[in-house]
Formats: sequence, structure tokens, C-alpha cells
Amino acid sequence: MQEGGNQTVMLRLCGTVIVSLWLCGLLFGQEPGTATLKVHVINARTGKALRNTSVFLSRDQTYPRVSSGAPPLLKAKTDAHGWASFSLEMPVPPDLFFAVPGGDRLCSPYQYTSEEILKNGVIGGAGGCDPKHKLAQNFSAAPGELVLFVKPYTRWELFKRELP
Repeated sequence: MQEGGNQTVMLRLCGTVIVSLWLCGLLFGQEPGTATLKVHVINARTGKALRNTSVFLSRDQTYPRVSSGAPPLLKAKTDAHGWASFSLEMPVPPDLFFAVPGGDRLCSPYQYTSEEILKNGVIGGAGGCDPKHKLAQNFSAAPGELVLFVKPYTRWELFKRELP
């Protein structure tokens, strides 16, 4: 009789644990079939986050379009801490392409593999914007995060761009 009572208690305990884990997944998890990608945009001159900056994410043609007739492009703005967030439908394409338009020059490469970003996180190199290669050492990226370095054009650089 004692053994049967122990089995009942164990079954109830296992059921409670399973239901609790399921509820935690509903409350704190993301939507099923989506992946969240966060992009941190950093000024390569100052090492500070760029606020209110548009970030474009372009996907390959096999990825579902945002809406009918829309280009395969997502846009997000950085928050006060320089983070832009994208919610991507599954399956995520193997390659993702990033752009930061406007008066800024992207120092980091523009193409990344989605698997590397989602599994490990990626710090994009600062390229020619950081000749001593010290800037990228100050940042880290968690899984699902990408750090991009951008160099805003100076007024002189913008003026030179307008000359024929």
C-alpha cells in the first residue's frame, strides 16, 4: 500500500513540474516559429551606442515577405541604448544582410550567417574604422546578438561626397 501511494505522489509531482515548465515557456518564451535577433549599433569614433538609428535587415528570396508586395526587408530603429530588435519567422535564411543608411558608413561586414548569430552571437569587425583593433575588444555579444560598428560621416566628408 505504501508503494502505491509513493507512485501517486511521484506522478502528481512530475505532472506539476511539467505543467509549471509549460506555463513558464508561455509566459517568458517567444512566439513559436520565431527567432529574436538584436543588433547593437556602435559609433566607431567614440565607442558609444547610436540612438534612434535605422537598421535594415535584408533576407534572401526564400524567406517569407513581410507583407504581400513588400520587399524582403525589415527595418528597426535603435533604442536609447543602441539596440534594434528583429523578430524573424522560422526558418531563418542562412545568410542575413545588414545596412545602416543615412549619414553613417558601416565599418563592419554587411553579411553574416544566421546560425552563427543565433548560436554564439557575433561582433562585427570595425575594419578600417579602427586601425588599432581595440574597439571590438570592449564589446561582447550573447547568442542572438550582433554588434555593428558605424562611422558617422563628418561634415567635410559629406561635402566631398556632393562634389562631382
